[in-house]
Amino acid sequence: MPTATLILNTKAGTHLSGGRHNDADRLREAGFELIRHPGSIDAQIAASLEQPSDIVIADGGDGTIRSVIAAHRARDVPIGILPGGTMNLLARDYGVPVDRDAALAVIAAGYTQRFDIATVNGEIFLHSAAVGLPVRIGVHRERARGRMALSTKAHLATHAARTLWRDKTLLADITDPDGTHQHIKSQSLVVVLGTVSGQLLPRPVRTDITDASLSVFPLNTRYALRIGEALARTVLGGISGEFGLNPYDASALHVTGPRRRHQPKLRFMLDGEKVLVRLPATVQVERSAIRILTTKDNS
Repeated sequence: MPTATLILNTKAGTHLSGGRHNDADRLREAGFELIRHPGSIDAQIAASLEQPSDIVIADGGDGTIRSVIAAHRARDVPIGILPGGTMNLLARDYGVPVDRDAALAVIAAGYTQRFDIATVNGEIFLHSAAVGLPVRIGVHRERARGRMALSTKAHLATHAARTLWRDKTLLADITDPDGTHQHIKSQSLVVVLGTVSGQLLPRPVRTDITDASLSVFPLNTRYALRIGEALARTVLGGISGEFGLNPYDASALHVTGPRRRHQPKLRFMLDGEKVLVRLPATVQVERSAIRILTTKDNS
């Protein structure tokens, strides 16, 4: 009987909103010998490394999935996903159904596919890395989790636009897919792993995450009014990428900051998790680095 370690984040979006699930029973019914560990996410992950299993299942949002994969990628163990977050970007892009019963069926079927990952100075991300304005948006959104009324969203949009000038200008050396280099300046950056179909808000729509590419969105002060308008529209509904937020296609990225005696550390948001990274920061892709339990028709 195959063994499966279930790592559960009880503070993820659907669990925090009162969702109750009988996933453990369903996994046992599917023929798995289920392993559970008590404690926080970090404690569960640490215990799962000491007691290896045939598969590891991450039950939570994008941050939980990132933490589980970061810990287990050296073992190349298949990762199952039970979407429990608010946006579930990774589950959608990996072809995992957001419906939990359907996601359980995918895990039971046992089909895996390889996907790329990206790193910032060795810290992995699976969907996007951001610095500057998007980090502040993420921090405020986390503080208001579970109580995001329309007025809260409107305040978030106006605050983000007003504080755009706070950030120091970053220098980014973009390596194009053909090996040439472009140099840009920007206060804020969003780097998405994979090819993006011209949309950044309300979420980047990725068309390919197996082509060893990056999509780089610079957010400059000259886009301040457009970004404010984009954020305001996001409060009220969806938005396409028509506000000058067109990405650069890249195979790698090197980021530096203002010249200082000591290179600073910057707060990056990696798949929703805050991480301090020392500059200069190098973003690169590791191709086919992880195995995800997914649907066979996922392209």
